[in-house]
Amino acid sequence: MKMSSILVTSAMLGLAGPALAATPFDGTWKADVSSAQFPKEPGMLQVDKGVYTCTGFCTPKLAVPADGKFHAVTGRSYSDEISVSVVDAKSVKTTARMKGKLMGTNTYMVSDDGKSLTEAYVDNSAANGKPLTGMATFTRVDKGPAGSHAMSGQWRQTAYKSDQDANLTFTYKTTGDMLTMTDPTGNSFTAKFGGPAVLIKGDPGKTMAAVAKTGPNTMVETDSRVGKVVNVTTMTVNGGKAEFVSVDKRNGKTFKYSAIRQ
Repeated sequence: MKMSSILVTSAMLGLAGPALAATPFDGTWKADVSSAQFPKEPGMLQVDKGVYTCTGFCTPKLAVPADGKFHAVTGRSYSDEISVSVVDAKSVKTTARMKGKLMGTNTYMVSDDGKSLTEAYVDNSAANGKPLTGMATFTRVDKGPAGSHAMSGQWRQTAYKSDQDANLTFTYKTTGDMLTMTDPTGNSFTAKFGGPAVLIKGDPGKTMAAVAKTGPNTMVETDSRVGKVVNVTTMTVNGGKAEFVSVDKRNGKTFKYSAIRQ
């Protein structure tokens, strides 16, 4: 599942209904966005004195001029250039590229009362070349510096919405002690339970995934990049419903959601 700038992706291969599932994990799963529990810790977005800064939502911290031009950035898996444009007094747009390829855009719009923020994104990084779109909503926790753009301040995500199944679905299929994951965007991997990490094919970030069973109905996926663990997700299945707990190891933030077997 792919949820805005903070979150995740993932469908229609090896479909297995509840009665036919080889293991509790098998089948195509669709995230229930209404069940999402976003990190309690806020993040900071700011445009002040001509500089755009993002912390908490961006790992590592991002700071680039808000002049509409592309600027080189380092330490990021899905972009090496970012541009930031102040659209108007209440809106800001960011655009990311990787090796000259458009990776996506995020448009932030502040409500008239300044208490909420909407992020509309277009993700162009999918392996199949089809754009993904979605919208996230945030509630203001604190204001930005005096004289800064209206978007500036501390924000906590409260909701997410997408009408695209490609943002919300993924498929697991087990064969012996091997697990295969596929999703509609073109990402896939086949890994041995308890075995070494394998490359997620189609992922421009070159993420490696390792899976392990930790109980009859529970498994853990550990994702890493350049040898460092970036995310650990635990899946616990109860009939046709699964609970996911995802921990971002870079900043300690936890994201939870449920998914329903299709």
